[in-house]
Amino acid sequence: MNRMVINYVVGIVSMVAFAYISSYFPEMFSYLIIAYMVLMMGLILFMTGKSTSRMIKDVSYIEKGNVIAKISKETINKLKSKDIAILSRELSDQGKLMMLSFLPLILFIIIIFFPSLRDVFSVVGQLGRTEQERNFLSFLSFYLFIYVLSISSSMFTRIYARRKGGLLMIPSQYVVTDRGVVADKRTPIKIPVEKTKIRYDSKRKFVEIVVPGQGGSPDSRVRLYSPNPRELYNTLTGKSSKES
Repeated sequence: MNRMVINYVVGIVSMVAFAYISSYFPEMFSYLIIAYMVLMMGLILFMTGKSTSRMIKDVSYIEKGNVIAKISKETINKLKSKDIAILSRELSDQGKLMMLSFLPLILFIIIIFFPSLRDVFSVVGQLGRTEQERNFLSFLSFYLFIYVLSISSSMFTRIYARRKGGLLMIPSQYVVTDRGVVADKRTPIKIPVEKTKIRYDSKRKFVEIVVPGQGGSPDSRVRLYSPNPRELYNTLTGKSSKES
């Protein structure tokens, strides 16, 4: 099953369970929190296990190839400093979007620490016939509000990433072999890269590769700053060229 669908199903079931326990068994709420955290950690480990194993194999495969170039942190920082005017705007826009993803958590904490704000959700609770039903509907509307905010922020992130071609990721160092690139010793990119997924900018000195996201997460744009972007582009697209 698609990981995104699983996330939605788990979110909806958890929302109802939290509302029910909060209303009918408030003394069990802390246990529910612990169980939820354990469940989520288990799901994350299960869903990422295969992709992590594949990533490790790809890193090992690429590193066993003939080394063409090793681009150091110092070289990348030097090239980035010459591109800082445009790069800072790109990172600023993306940073604002990342802050949006924390909005649901911030609002949740504020509402928890200021119980009077929860009175807004008691309007929905008035539809209940008994005290427990009213509490259940109030809690359900509260959790639904937080859940909708969370989903909305995720959607905005995916829309932004789609328009930009992916979320920008800049490795601090990388190694190029005749089998591909290993960025930051953990991100493998095998050769050849489809030409529709890669571009280079000779003026700004980088090659940018679109890497598909995992489990519903948005795509990433892995930006490799390089002294010779055209040659790196040729290498990654399968042409005979070497990075100097």
